Amino acid sequence: MGWRPSRRLDVKAGNATDAWSADIPLDFQSRIISAECWDENLNIRLSNDGGATYSDAFEVDPDRPFVFPFSASDIQIQNTTGGSTARYQAAAGD
Repeated sequence: MGWRPSRRLDVKAGNATDAWSADIPLDFQSRIISAECWDENLNIRLSNDGGATYSDAFEVDPDRPFVFPFSASDIQIQNTTGGSTARYQAAAGD
């Protein structure tokens, strides 16, 4: 059968803070995550077990979308640079 395009999409957006965000639950278990930020770099962590454990952090550069082929149920977001604000958008697809 092979790969098929996502049929569902869940988009989360906001401002990253200096501390890790609370768990940001996705509407469904994703197969792929795309993250993009503006203004400043950010870190993103992914969980596939309802937020019980998280992956190591991935750094995302401003204006350079990053795609993670990862089955995730929750994400966490954090600023890379303390005292600054990174606007972000993360999209989950199945």
